Amino acid sequence: MTIDELKQKLDSGNITLQEKQQIPTPEDYKMALMLKEYLNAPVAFEEIPEHLMFTEKDPYRKFRRLRYPLKVNKSKFKVLKIAKREDSPIQSMYATKNKLDIDEYVKFIALPQEVRTEVYGYHTVTDYIKHHNVTQKQISYWNNDDEVLRQTRTQRIKYFDQKTSEILYAFYKKTIQNADANRVQLWLTKIAGLKDETVVDNKFTIEWAKPPETQNIIEMIEDTNSGEINKLLQDENTN
Repeated sequence: MTIDELKQKLDSGNITLQEKQQIPTPEDYKMALMLKEYLNAPVAFEEIPEHLMFTEKDPYRKFRRLRYPLKVNKSKFKVLKIAKREDSPIQSMYATKNKLDIDEYVKFIALPQEVRTEVYGYHTVTDYIKHHNVTQKQISYWNNDDEVLRQTRTQRIKYFDQKTSEILYAFYKKTIQNADANRVQLWLTKIAGLKDETVVDNKFTIEWAKPPETQNIIEMIEDTNSGEINKLLQDENTN
């Protein structure tokens, strides 16, 4: 039965429930138009003749529902990149009804494993599932949801931004203790914002060799927070 025949039956009121279920919804129409654009197909989803459906000449054969071929197979559509566009009819899995559960998961997954252990007593997702009313399937959905990923990145940046002061202070102390060229250069150029030629100590101009290209700046900071910073993090989580 074609879509036009279905519409005629619907208008006349002479339509069965099974026939009515075959009529594409507005959501199906929107997905069909997006598929048309994605597949560069010359015709719309419901305009393919029935005898061509599920054949090589049907550009939508992978996306047709077997029982109601005039509707779009949502599970197949969801795996496409176009399903994540802002104008997609497929809503984000970050649903309002699951918001509290997802927010709690985001807070957990955004933390480093060491901090997770300090705060929760465990750090793996498997243990998280055991202690919360969620399933592995839900976690799998959330891990592939753009909104959840966005919120996780935001939470992670926010967490570490709050630790910047402690890290800078620890780096400052280490720089004062060692005063090696690399640390001094990093502090004065990146934190104090001074250029090489303006660095003067009243008595002489401070000069330093340019650090090797492979120099890992983070390495100069890491050894400053092994004990003190961990203690600060632990105190903050305890409070």
